[in-house]
Amino acid sequence: MHRLPHEGGAYQVTSLDQLDTNEARHTYKDLVSQSQDTNDPAVQDAASYAVQVLTDRSNSLSPYQLKAVESAFKVKQGDADVYDIALKVTRGEEGTSSGFRVKVEMHTKGATLVSSHSI
Repeated sequence: MHRLPHEGGAYQVTSLDQLDTNEARHTYKDLVSQSQDTNDPAVQDAASYAVQVLTDRSNSLSPYQLKAVESAFKVKQGDADVYDIALKVTRGEEGTSSGFRVKVEMHTKGATLVSSHSI
């Protein structure tokens, strides 16, 4: 049984060369985020909130409309669920399609759009 450093144990360092990069990346992603069903009501709420904020920040008179949630991942950070979502949205009469990647923090007291960028 290993003891922790504050209990008199020693640090053990693993060289990056010893790690299988794909396996390490996959394991890290599994520990950090969980894939979510794109039809999950919480995912749809976060996506709708993001589209509303994107529309509010836009200079256009035509609002964005959510067309589809392409993928969604969730991470628990304190009391918040942080969703990383890929969205397809349309805008205007001609239905111009765009893609966005958004991060939304959902708290019990509300939501916050953390980041967004076009994809």
